[in-house]
Order: sequence, then C-alpha cells, then structure tokens
Amino acid sequence: MIELLETLQFWQWWALAGALVVVETLLPSGILYGVGFAAFLVGLAMAGNVDLAATWQAQIGGFVGLSIVFGWIARLLHNRMLAPQAVPPLNLKKAKPPPDSPSEADFVGAIYTALSPIIGGTGSIKIKGTDYALVGPDLPVGSRIKVIAMKNQILKVEPTD
Repeated sequence: MIELLETLQFWQWWALAGALVVVETLLPSGILYGVGFAAFLVGLAMAGNVDLAATWQAQIGGFVGLSIVFGWIARLLHNRMLAPQAVPPLNLKKAKPPPDSPSEADFVGAIYTALSPIIGGTGSIKIKGTDYALVGPDLPVGSRIKVIAMKNQILKVEPTD
C-alpha cells in the first residue's frame, strides 16, 4: 500500500477530483465538490513541483486538511442555495378583514331557519352563499334559531321557540 502511495502522480489526483465531481453530480450532497476541489489542488501542487507535495504523507495530509475546509464551505453553499426563502410571519393583530366580510353585528340577533340539523352541538348553515358553522343545542331541521354570538365565522345559536 505504501508503495502505491509513493508512486502517486498529479494526474491521479485530478482523476480522483473528476470522479468526485461526477459522483456529486449524480448524488448531490454538497460535500464532494469541495473534496474534489481539494484533490485538484493537491494534483496542481504536484504538477507545479511544490515542495509541500513532495512526499505522500504531505499529499494525504494536505488532501485531508483541504477536504475538511472546502467540503465544509461547499456544504454551506449547497444548503444556502437550497434553503427556502424567508417568509415574514403573519401578524394577525394588524390584519384587517376584507371590506365585504360580515361582522358580528351583521349576525347577532338575527333569526334563521336551520336547513340542516344541529347534532352533537354542531351544525352548519348557508347565509348569502357562505357556509357558517353553528354551535348550540341539538335541533332538528326547520327549527328557528337566533344568533347570540359570532367568533371566527362560527355562530353560537339558541332556539327561538
């Protein structure tokens, strides 16, 4: 194994870099581009006869160190590109209802005929083309109901009999 490491050539580092880029392209994780860049730099140092890449120990050490740095940077960039755009939170206290939406004053005190039964304390009614939930005592179809409160499009009703 050591004989193989002692005979490493610059083009082998570049081949490793190319293989890592291909694998990263097929299975994106964001790390292997940085590791491939580290392998390319080690091969470049060997091709340029840089003394720091003279021994296999220096090559492996440089490759590991550069892989950690560039792999971390590549992962950060990968995550930043994939991160969803920040959406400001809704501030419901400042939100105003649309001008045509009915208010509590439009319903409280009004009397309607239940077109569906109120079962288990809940039911529904359609008023001016809009469905509203009902909360109140169990009542059969055709009962006359009076709205006594409204909250979040839910009408609290009681029988008028």
